[in-house]
Amino acid sequence: MKCATALFLFFSVCTASGQLQKKDSVLDLCNRASDPIQKATYLNYIAQNLLGQNSDSVIIYGKKALALSKQNNDVYSRVESLRSIAMGYSYAAKFDEGLDVARKALKMAQNSDIPRAKRRALATMAYMYYNKEEIDSLLKYDLLALEITEKIGPADELLNAYNDLALDYSMKGYYSKSLDYFLKGLRLCEQLKIKDSRLANVYHNLGNLYEQLNQSKNALESHQKALEIIEGPIETRLRLRINCYISLARAYLQQGYLEPARYYADGALNLIGQAEFDTSSLLYHVFTIQGNISEEKNLNPAVLGHYTEAKKNADASGHFILKGRARLNISNFYISLGEIDNATMNLDSVEQFAKKSGDLKQQRDFYRTKARIDSLNGDLISYGESLFKFIQYQDSLASVEKQKALDVLQIEYDTELKDNEIALLQRENEIRSIKQKQMTQLQFGLIVLTLLLLCFILVLYKRYSDKQRSIKLIASKNEENKLLVKETHHRVKNNLQIMLSLLSSKAEYLQEDTPGFKIVEESKRRIRSLALIHEELYQNTTLSSINLRVYLEKLLTLIEKSLSSDTTQVNIKTYIANVEIRMNMAVSLGLIVNELVSNVYKYAFRNRKQGNITVRFVRSKPGYFYLHVEDDGIGLPPDFDLHALNSLGLQLVKGLAEQCNGSVSIDTSEKGSRFSVLLKTEE
Repeated sequence: MKCATALFLFFSVCTASGQLQKKDSVLDLCNRASDPIQKATYLNYIAQNLLGQNSDSVIIYGKKALALSKQNNDVYSRVESLRSIAMGYSYAAKFDEGLDVARKALKMAQNSDIPRAKRRALATMAYMYYNKEEIDSLLKYDLLALEITEKIGPADELLNAYNDLALDYSMKGYYSKSLDYFLKGLRLCEQLKIKDSRLANVYHNLGNLYEQLNQSKNALESHQKALEIIEGPIETRLRLRINCYISLARAYLQQGYLEPARYYADGALNLIGQAEFDTSSLLYHVFTIQGNISEEKNLNPAVLGHYTEAKKNADASGHFILKGRARLNISNFYISLGEIDNATMNLDSVEQFAKKSGDLKQQRDFYRTKARIDSLNGDLISYGESLFKFIQYQDSLASVEKQKALDVLQIEYDTELKDNEIALLQRENEIRSIKQKQMTQLQFGLIVLTLLLLCFILVLYKRYSDKQRSIKLIASKNEENKLLVKETHHRVKNNLQIMLSLLSSKAEYLQEDTPGFKIVEESKRRIRSLALIHEELYQNTTLSSINLRVYLEKLLTLIEKSLSSDTTQVNIKTYIANVEIRMNMAVSLGLIVNELVSNVYKYAFRNRKQGNITVRFVRSKPGYFYLHVEDDGIGLPPDFDLHALNSLGLQLVKGLAEQCNGSVSIDTSEKGSRFSVLLKTEE
């Protein structure tokens, strides 16, 4: 989180050599430099850019730079060298050694009159306490560094100071102050027209703050802005990209969008694979998010696997907050499974981690989980104690900012009345007495509240159990109904196939040119169109509708196979909208297409070697579709009248169109004919 104080670039190096990106090129400059301070500057640059990759090398380069700085007794260069060494120890998880070196740098800077050196030493001390998770000391040194930065600048350092303080106050729980500093950072970026990863870092951290305030919409917007900047053309920072992906995954998860959350969690995991620095804390967040997603999807084996990986990486990171959160997730998951012993085992060490980290939220969550376990074990006394402590921490979290303001006022009050200590002590005794009475009343109220809550929970559990049984019964009935409907469609299809077989066997005794044979073949085609509908419904997940494009393309293939001849080659083109339609409409459309296409095959291409048929089903206006069957055949006679014909097929087309609240029209010429059916339908 403290990226701004963890990384440090020497502008003098960049000015002298352009944008140096390789260690070898900087070493070459170092070897050619004659000034010891300039050599130390190059070595510190290399050390700072090796952070997260090789901690031992960072310490070695820092010590070499320190030896060179002592030759000219340059205070600022010595402070920077000590900073490199301290950061190297910190990244190697040797926090106490790092803190000792940082104290030497601070003492040296305080004995000088160089504000820049003081600021760098204070920032180093702040980062050491960040790694030790001592938030009060972290806040103290960042505030001191800000005082110097506001006086001497530059603007870049001021932006870093705002960002660091915003993060400090966020960790402390002073969210309004944290928000103020983030907004100051954004205003500063706007003034200086900063649009690179520095702005992305502010948006990313601001998004994390909105997450803590449960403002998921604002969090999502901030993280998306950060990612747009960091993936844009200006520059790309891998660690910040990973953090943006993790934060976006968390923001989408808070809003219930599981697939986008999974996408960004997987993306973060892929980016972590490219990293050459320690990624244990990042992996903790990714596996925790994946566990949350799997838990929402009820994928229990995957949940436990993800949470276990998160726990392993939390332990590797050394952060007490992460260790505690990982175990809380596992414990709560086991509670949901009813495995109380496993839940208790994972919860045992959480209180220790929570106290070491000083995280009120984690301590509150610990007692909430413990209260759940005590309730399930039937230990009402322990349950009452845990519930009482949970409420205490909940109240502390809600009032922590208010309490801080009261503390400041109390200090001012003590300063003004330092000559009246007796009156002040009497007032404090009165306050203690009132608080003691309030605590006694609160304890009695909590006991009563615990009993009422227990009764309420039992009633809710009974209602929940009854509701779950009803849901399972309804789901079972629905599944039975679906199976019955599918079986019905399957049997209807089989019966129609039997009818086709009977007609085929009957056709064997008829000559192909006889009217009887033609009637049998027409009947077979009509039955095939009906059988195809029931086959589609049986295979479809939706039992009341089918995809028209799939159905008509299969139907046209069957017609083409049954009517194709060696003398005339007919090509069929389709332009069919991808829509779902009801079964009754599909039956009518299938029969209409069967009749019209069959007529084209029989009459449109007489004495021709080739012909084309086009079938279109397109939207004409909302709620209406056009079915066009076109051909480039000989066309219809000039006196052709659809309403005066006695043809069974065309009468069937007309009747089916009217049944669907539609109408039939015909266009014909020497270049062919087109049958159009306007239908009113619902997708």
